[in-house]
Amino acid sequence: MWGKRETVVEYKPRESERVTLALPIRVSGSNLFGDVFYCEGWTEVVSENGARIQLTQSLAPNQEIMVRCLE
Repeated sequence: MWGKRETVVEYKPRESERVTLALPIRVSGSNLFGDVFYCEGWTEVVSENGARIQLTQSLAPNQEIMVRCLE
């Protein structure tokens, strides 16, 4: 019979606590054409394993960047 499907979701606790924290940052990297760029932004949420950031430059998925805290 066609009907409602059940989805099983496995609960996985976070590896580290997330903290809302706005810090000024400077980001550098190279774009898809190989040109070096620098831009500034800020952190929104920080954890032991990473951060969510806002930038003035768009990034591509899996693009490698260097992040420096300005404080």
